[in-house]
Amino acid sequence: MTSGPVMTPGAKVPLMEAIENSLFGFSLKKRTPALQRQGGRRGIGGWFSLALVIGGAVINGFAAQAADPAVPRQGSVELTVKQGHDGLTLGVSTLRWAVEHDGRYRIELETRATGPMALLTGFAEIRRTDGVWQEGQWRMQRSVRARPGRADEVMVRLDALTIETQRKGKTYRYEAPPTAQDFLSLLLTLAERCITGPAAGETWLLSIKSAKRLTYQRKANDAATGCTMQAVTEKNDWSMELVWREGPLRLVVSGEDGTFSHHRVEAAR
Repeated sequence: MTSGPVMTPGAKVPLMEAIENSLFGFSLKKRTPALQRQGGRRGIGGWFSLALVIGGAVINGFAAQAADPAVPRQGSVELTVKQGHDGLTLGVSTLRWAVEHDGRYRIELETRATGPMALLTGFAEIRRTDGVWQEGQWRMQRSVRARPGRADEVMVRLDALTIETQRKGKTYRYEAPPTAQDFLSLLLTLAERCITGPAAGETWLLSIKSAKRLTYQRKANDAATGCTMQAVTEKNDWSMELVWREGPLRLVVSGEDGTFSHHRVEAAR
């Protein structure tokens, strides 16, 4: 899933919990403050006029034709999942995405434990996001996290400013800007920014209970080693570093449960 965010070194979490919650996961134990910004910054109310313009496209309809995104319209990449930046191998993931000509997209991330971790945990999950790519924005409409033996975690955009989520039998509803994104949509957004820019900016990350404001910045761009993007939340409690070259080369995600890295399996390209 860096030089920006700094996670506490040596933080220990139960292995089972770390694997289940942090393979491309979010830690949702803490609520974030309301989205209202202070000191002249735009709050939720400030997004209202923008929401009126794009709300129908986000929720109820699609553009008749969408320009091509900068990333390939289709892709599939095999990744090895490790603890820390390059530690114990936990499992493997397959990232797949496809964008239709009208802008509708689907992103899937299928993850499973391998080796000793498979015997210890039997961990497996599929994350799936459906949305609309429009004017350089990956706009999530519905996101599902499915794991065997557990109720699905579901995230749905009800309208331009409202997100509804379901997790462990509970339903949450909160406001978020129309450009706010789930994890998988953010991943392709950073890839898009690698290719076309802007090299820095901000957006909102959707979680189960709230949206977190984050900033992103392009740190390097090299044809041989790839383009590196870094993103970090305002409270520095979640971060992602993406190295992209015709697909993700490396993805490092840090959160309350620790740091986990994902490395492309070159032989499977």
